[in-house]
Amino acid sequence: MATMGKWIISDSEHLGGEPRVRDTRISVTLLLELLACGMTLQEIVAEYPSLSEEAIRGVLEELAHSQALTIGREAFSPQRPEREDRHAPERVRDDHRRERAGHQIEPT
Repeated sequence: MATMGKWIISDSEHLGGEPRVRDTRISVTLLLELLACGMTLQEIVAEYPSLSEEAIRGVLEELAHSQALTIGREAFSPQRPEREDRHAPERVRDDHRRERAGHQIEPT
């Protein structure tokens, strides 16, 4: 069993390896979809008795922590690519040069 966290686990024997809530057969994706549809924690627990409010909160905390770590790694990566928008595209620079030289610029 490949454990991802206290509340989120994944193994090839259950749900084809899709991350799920520990001790349930409920995928993390399904849980997020239920929340996105506006279901409350209480409604989800009533619909899926194998879940608890504590488990749902735990999953959300683990996801938030995981996302924060991912964002942090990307933001402080020493090999971060240069932003492409720092320089105007060549077409824009060429249009600007022609305009300064007195040429009429046709809209594209």
